[in-house]
Amino acid sequence: MKRIHDEAFGLAAEPQLRSALASLLKVPEDEAEAILAERIKNVQAFIAVLFGNSADLTPHQYKKAKLSLPCFSAAKWDDVAGQHGLPQAYQRLRTGGANAYSAPTCYLAPSFHRAVFQNGWRVLDVYQESEVQTREAARVRTLEPFLVAVMAIFRGRIIDKPESPMRRTLETSGGEVVHEILAAEGALFFVVELKLLMTSEQDHVAQLFLEMLSAAEENADIPTNRQLRIHGLLTDLSTYHFYSYDPVEKKFAFDLVTVVSGVREEKLGRMIPVTNKIFSILLAAYIGVLKTRAEDEAYARVDYPNALALANEAHTLFTKKSASKDELETQANKALTVLQQSISIVPREAQLTSELEPEPVTADELERVADRWVDRYCLRALKPS
Repeated sequence: MKRIHDEAFGLAAEPQLRSALASLLKVPEDEAEAILAERIKNVQAFIAVLFGNSADLTPHQYKKAKLSLPCFSAAKWDDVAGQHGLPQAYQRLRTGGANAYSAPTCYLAPSFHRAVFQNGWRVLDVYQESEVQTREAARVRTLEPFLVAVMAIFRGRIIDKPESPMRRTLETSGGEVVHEILAAEGALFFVVELKLLMTSEQDHVAQLFLEMLSAAEENADIPTNRQLRIHGLLTDLSTYHFYSYDPVEKKFAFDLVTVVSGVREEKLGRMIPVTNKIFSILLAAYIGVLKTRAEDEAYARVDYPNALALANEAHTLFTKKSASKDELETQANKALTVLQQSISIVPREAQLTSELEPEPVTADELERVADRWVDRYCLRALKPS
């Protein structure tokens, strides 16, 4: 590519060729060389991203080239019909024509959902209601309060890589998803795709399935006994489609479709079961990681058997039905305390750059850290001159 760049630039330096180049590019002659150089750089960046060799690209070059990649958006239902356990007819996908799988439902505390509700309300004040949003980026932001609140429970043991490019496979051309959620050793187990408008539901579901297959390819170097079920969420913020893919059996499974509609407060209230669903998926994946590591001598330096026992105890509490709101609050908070004990045993996937030892776990502990630093600021800023 460098040779092409040098030869093209040398040709452009010739007066007659520069004139012809300017005519071809429809630009003034004195700008032709610079524009040619920029276009060659764009081609170089595109090839680097396409073949996974993007280390030397600037962030701007990488983003620009990535946006030029072929994506899943052209996929149709016919591209996946009859494969990986899927029916030929899309209509049969939710009526027994495909496998079904759903992680046991976990119930977070009412106080947790109240806090998420309030944060979601403030986010909508900033980005407006979904009905008037015309940009996908704004809709992504209105989904994030729910994802962030749930993922934060795991304190860096499960991480998110938003707007990640996906690997090409024999069945996919590569593309980009809104969120990739990863667990142990970078294992990708949850992809989230958001559509501005659900104009062709069956084709959008097909696109999600191809993204999930690409996610399975991302995990191909992980031993089969440590492979995680891959979950997918497709949404336009009105309808939430949950599916999953078993990379061992190589089959898709239907999980749940739920509708979130109404005025702002209704929508935020109806996000409670969606939030519980996302947490249920994350917790199931976390337990799956602990189970494989508890059985592997290579991870004996960490007490994974104890972490697994605590996580299972928490899961039992989270999935137990409660008779009242107060009982649910008590039970879910107890489950969260036990889960945090498990999480504290497990090394982080995301590095923590902090001098705090131990790290703050509860809301009260984090509040005390925040108070200390706010107090320091006030002492400096409000000190009489």
